Amino acid sequence: MKSELMCIYIETSVFGGNFDDEFMESTQVFFDMLHQRRFIPLISDILIQEINKAPQQ
Repeated sequence: MKSELMCIYIETSVFGGNFDDEFMESTQVFFDMLHQRRFIPLISDILIQEINKAPQQ
């Protein structure tokens, strides 16, 4: 029996967590899981606009 992948909406603060000491470790685990295709990411046009406006780090 094939299991269904869960869809997860990713909003801007998830990306910001990578630059915050409090959330950095859990954010990296989240993105590792994303790269392993353990769920289906959902994003919005607003997220893309906000990321494009964010300063480069």
